[in-house]
This record gives sequence, C-alpha cells and structure tokens, in this order.
Amino acid sequence: MNLAVVLTIALGAAFIAAIVFLRPSTATPEPDAGPAVATPETAEAVLDAAHRMLAEDRVGEAGAVLAEAVRTYPDDAEIRRMYGDVLMQQERFDEAYSAYEAVLALGERSAGVEFTAGTLASMTRQTGRALEHFAAAATAEPGNADYALYHGQALIAQGEVDAGRAQLVRATVIDDSRAVAWGALAELALRENKVSLALQHAAKARMLEPERTAWRVIEARAATRGGEPQRALDVLEGLDDAQRAELGVLEALAGAYGMKREPARALAAYERAVQYTTSDPALALEAALWAERAGEIERAIELAERAGMLGEARGADLASRLRSGD
Repeated sequence: MNLAVVLTIALGAAFIAAIVFLRPSTATPEPDAGPAVATPETAEAVLDAAHRMLAEDRVGEAGAVLAEAVRTYPDDAEIRRMYGDVLMQQERFDEAYSAYEAVLALGERSAGVEFTAGTLASMTRQTGRALEHFAAAATAEPGNADYALYHGQALIAQGEVDAGRAQLVRATVIDDSRAVAWGALAELALRENKVSLALQHAAKARMLEPERTAWRVIEARAATRGGEPQRALDVLEGLDDAQRAELGVLEALAGAYGMKREPARALAAYERAVQYTTSDPALALEAALWAERAGEIERAIELAERAGMLGEARGADLASRLRSGD
C-alpha cells in the first residue's frame, strides 16, 4: 500500500463518529535490529538508494536500508521521515508514528510533518497526541483547510465540541468544497436537535459528494426528525443492495417507515438486507423485531431463530417469547 493511499484512507475516515483513543508511551524506540544491510556511505546516498528501491516497488529492501541508516545517521531528520513513510506503506503505523516523533524531536516541525504525525496518532488511537499535532499544523499553516478540518475533528473527539465546530466552520470558509466538513457539521447539528441546520449542511455535503452514503443517511435522519419521513425516503432512493444492507441506511429507512406507520415496509427493507448479508445476526434480529411490529409473528419467529443460530442470544429469547404469546 503506497503512502498516498494510506493517507487517503486515514483522511477519508472523516471522524464522523467520536473515536476512543489511548494515551501513548513517550518512548521512541529505535528500529529493531534485522539482518545486516549494506548502508550507502553517505546520508544522501541512502536516500537516493531508498528512492530507487521504492520506485521499483522494493519496499521491504528500502525499509531495511533505512532502518540501518537510522542507526548510522540518528540525527538525520530526512532519513527518519522517509523511514516513517516506508513504515506507513507497510502498515506498521505504531512504528511509523515513533519515527515521526523522532523527526519532530530533531526540530523538523513543519506543518506537513505535524499533520502526518497527527494522522498516525489518530490511526493508532492516541487522541491527545493527535490533537496536539493537528493544532500545531493548523497554527503553522492557517490557510490549509485539511489542517483546520482535522484539528476540528480531533477537538470533537476530545469532547471540545464548540472549539471543534469553530474549526470545521473555518475549514469551510477556507474551502467550501470539503464535503467532510459539511457532513461533520450536519452530524453535530443533528446531535443538538438543530434539524433545519442539519438538513442544510447534509444537503451541501451530498451535493458535493453524491456517491457518499453517509451524507444521505444524515440528511434522511434529519428529515425524519423534522417530521418529513417521505423526504428521508426520497433521499435514500436509488441505493444499491450493498448500500441498503448497511446498518445506518437500514436504521434511517426504518425510522422513516416507522413515522409513516408502515412497519411492513421497514420489515421488507430488513429482509432484503438479510438476504444480501446472510450471516449477520444483528440484521436478522432487527428484522424479527420489525416482523413482530408488522404482526407477522410466524415470520418473526423464523427470523429470531435465525439470529439465534447465528450467535445472537437475544434471538432465541425473542423466538421463545413470540411462541408463548407474551
């Protein structure tokens, strides 16, 4: 996996839901000793050799050369940074973060280094450190929308919602084409029951990224909360079977159908998902509950038993209760 893909995955996560992080160790261990590797005679030669290896997709060899070079040139920030990048490509994120911590300790505190360190800290569930790095990046480069966006998300993950929202708004002022910022603002507004604002922000996010299911779900939830279940259903119209089997989509559909007093249609949505995703006990259990609401008791028992066989203990309990007529 190359560095661009790694960072894209990390950034695409978007922190829509709060993430639980752990405090890191302050230690920054050196690379483990591996097999002996011939290290080029100068730091520049090391970097050139590593670049050639990476261009030829010899990532493991590049990592071995750089690991040895870190021991040979411990104060060379560029070697440590490149080593961190290679570790990222190898999905060794904890080690990559340690490498970037070492780069920062050597005095290389550019916005880009702080931001990558923040991304790695968030990927390794170190919320406090991520916040520090994103704040430093945003301060060093106040005109960068990504830095403001992820600073805001890190603040929200730490429970500093007002400060986080201010950074999200700042990101949209810098670049109003960032769908993630609008989607995050919509989610915050919905949590605070500001339905009109949530609808406005979610619609903006969906306009910018119509293929992103998350924005449709937020808009649909907001529409139902605002007493517009048909609008919610219209927003979710056209999703394929895979998307309609996602839990968030199903919950939004069921919420809208529930408000319209159409439990049979909610059941149909869940049954369709159960047929698409045959081994998910949670879906089978929820389908059973909707079958019960729709008055289809025999079908509810079948689905509850299926949930039980898939490992959901509540499925067996529900089936037993339905059989007894309680």
